[in-house]
Amino acid sequence: MSSLRDNVRHHRRRLGWSQHQLATSAGVSLGAVRSIEQGGNPKVETIYLLARALSTTTSSLFATESPEPLRTTAGDGPKLSELRQALMPPVGLR
Repeated sequence: MSSLRDNVRHHRRRLGWSQHQLATSAGVSLGAVRSIEQGGNPKVETIYLLARALSTTTSSLFATESPEPLRTTAGDGPKLSELRQALMPPVGLR
């Protein structure tokens, strides 16, 4: 399961950036990037700035896992419940 720190690190490494490069591009301190990648609790505004710098969405940085892709056959029509589940998986409900 991915966490905010894992997702930030993943996107940063995908671009081949150092923590310093991400901090500069996002307009935040190097300490803020380090803190997030070590499991700190940043402000939402900071996460937004990082997402913009990383060319991704804020919600993708919070994502805990990717939903399984829908598998349908040629004869299957769209199934609203499956589509809804794929787009909005239940989070925190037990």
